[in-house]
Amino acid sequence: MLIADILRSKPHGTVHTIDPQRTILDAVQQLVAERIGCLVVTTPTDGVVGIITERDILEFNATRHDAIATTRVVDEMACDVIVGKATDHIHDVMRLMTERRIRHLPILNDDALVGLISIGDLVKRKLEQAETEIQDLHNYITGR
Repeated sequence: MLIADILRSKPHGTVHTIDPQRTILDAVQQLVAERIGCLVVTTPTDGVVGIITERDILEFNATRHDAIATTRVVDEMACDVIVGKATDHIHDVMRLMTERRIRHLPILNDDALVGLISIGDLVKRKLEQAETEIQDLHNYITGR
């Protein structure tokens, strides 16, 4: 199974982004409003330039909570963004996300942002596959 299959099955394909010049407070407000766990940081000229997650913001807030309204996203985002492609296999992406300890993976197609996969998306798909296999085996064994 490919990442493209998961992207097609997601209820809405919106990838939430934020400009790097916005503040951490802006990012917090967007995360809360959208009920999401990360924002892909983009610019019109450079495309994906970073990612900022709930964890990044919590770590920032633990030591510098007084600066949340003035610190820019660009100052706290992860710049070395690990990305995937729609043609990547789900097993490879699961391995990558586990090894790199990341929960969100932007998906690019020719440097254009086409989706975002979470570890939850992958687990959900693997559970669905396992349930289907179990049902197929049960039907085979019982002669249905």
